[in-house]
Amino acid sequence: MDGSIPVLMFPKNRKKNFDIAEKESFSSKELVLVSGSVEFEDGKPTTFFINEIIPLKEARKKSISTLHINIDPIGMDDSMIESIKSILESNKGEVPVYFHVLDHGLEKIIKAHQCFGIKPTETLIENLSLIIGTDSFRYTFKMSH
Repeated sequence: MDGSIPVLMFPKNRKKNFDIAEKESFSSKELVLVSGSVEFEDGKPTTFFINEIIPLKEARKKSISTLHINIDPIGMDDSMIESIKSILESNKGEVPVYFHVLDHGLEKIIKAHQCFGIKPTETLIENLSLIIGTDSFRYTFKMSH
């Protein structure tokens, strides 16, 4: 879509979004995700109705569906495994974790038990980055409708 259209937020959505904004302490320079619906007239968009405004960081966390961790047995020791386990346990949640293990040149994918499900947080990302590096893990995201 290209161009501009009027944006409208109803009072109940305005109150909800501004209550959240106060709790989250939005910065005026922070990127946000605005979701809502578009009204069309004669096949052309006329008005955008805002349903929700959330910080982009929060939107990312809400849309993560799985965490994938690459494990290369060469260079991986027991202390690193324990560190990964500790990080996962301190960020418990519902998002499943998959380990991608290289074994004689073949990748094996192992789903961790649900007790190791995580809650995506900035702390989780920072701690995993310190232990295994940023190139050794990735997320998959839910598709929005």
